[in-house]
Amino acid sequence: MKKPKYSFLPADTEGFDSLMELTLDMRWSWDHGADEIWRILDPALWDLTHNPWVVLQTVSRNQFQTVMNNPVFRNKGEELIDRLNTLEQGWDSMRFGDVKVETLEKQHKFEVQIYFNKLDPDTVQIELFANGTDGHPPIMQKMARGSKLEGTANGYNYFTSVSSTRPALDYTPRAIPCLPNVSVPLEISRILWQR
Repeated sequence: MKKPKYSFLPADTEGFDSLMELTLDMRWSWDHGADEIWRILDPALWDLTHNPWVVLQTVSRNQFQTVMNNPVFRNKGEELIDRLNTLEQGWDSMRFGDVKVETLEKQHKFEVQIYFNKLDPDTVQIELFANGTDGHPPIMQKMARGSKLEGTANGYNYFTSVSSTRPALDYTPRAIPCLPNVSVPLEISRILWQR
């Protein structure tokens, strides 16, 4: 597939391809690690629009080349792309194992097994989720990583407790991407639900 030509953009500048990939990738809408990049290119426009495509289209060639001549800045864009691609490529290898629930003293105690396989466990957050009810917001309870599962290369137990005021079946374990400066919307496809 041929790369599209954007004659009005400084495509001949080193690092441009990484920024173009970040700009056109919809993950920017929840990966706020890239915000700093767009703010440095054009602070006023970024603060006004929060739209990387607009910033990249309107930044002057001189400003773009000045910023991109800084290897630290240029590498930041490439590192963001690498980090998101690694997570994306390994996501489908992850799976849930057994889920155990014990109710004691007005608490549901959950123990969940998860097999990360190709993923670094530090790039994933395991949560217990329940939909909101009666005008209350959803419950998203982070689970703590426990012991490594015996006989596995990359499996772990996770634990948490929640109030037993709601039935245990209201809660579902889930895995979400967990990277610095990233918030994950509910509709993103990269949420692994246990059921």
